[in-house]
Amino acid sequence: MRDHFARTDLRAGQAELTWHLLIEDPEVVRTLARWRGSLAGAEHLAPVADEGLHLTMQVVGLLDALPADAPARVASAVRDRLRGLGPVTVELTRPEVVEDGVVVGVRDDTALQQLRAAIRAGVADAGLEISDGDDWWPHVTLAYSTTEATGESTREALAVAAEDPAGPPALTVQRVSLLAQRMEPPTYVWDVLDAVELSA
Repeated sequence: MRDHFARTDLRAGQAELTWHLLIEDPEVVRTLARWRGSLAGAEHLAPVADEGLHLTMQVVGLLDALPADAPARVASAVRDRLRGLGPVTVELTRPEVVEDGVVVGVRDDTALQQLRAAIRAGVADAGLEISDGDDWWPHVTLAYSTTEATGESTREALAVAAEDPAGPPALTVQRVSLLAQRMEPPTYVWDVLDAVELSA
């Protein structure tokens, strides 16, 4: 495993404009917190607090490189694109160890892919360019790796999650949130600039 925060594209404290799904459903948060608890004591991992659980949909760009009115323009354009689109429900997976942390994936991301395509179209409607491509893997991070380490002990700790009889929870997406997000190792913090409700 490697240090997630050893990034070359973003400095500590620098804000980026991004669309997130904030994980707010109490049942989902409880399940993820229970799984996250199995990682307690792993010194190379920084757990994500309940209020920091999120699924990144689309990074728009560094806030200081965008026009001052970019957040308002993007929010308006994405709201237009999402008009008439109702809430979507997806099933999460059990946690797994990846190169820079421990994450929970999405079993069938078709609905989220469609939602993301609408967000990307809205960003384009606002006259902004997106630098990343279509290669996107939706996931929720439970803990970030903060140093180089082997993943074996982490996998052993996750046996608790693997044996959880409740199984992975279903996540219903009610809204998407536009954030000014900053990397402040060992976590991320943000200000919510706007939110678009999904209501058919």
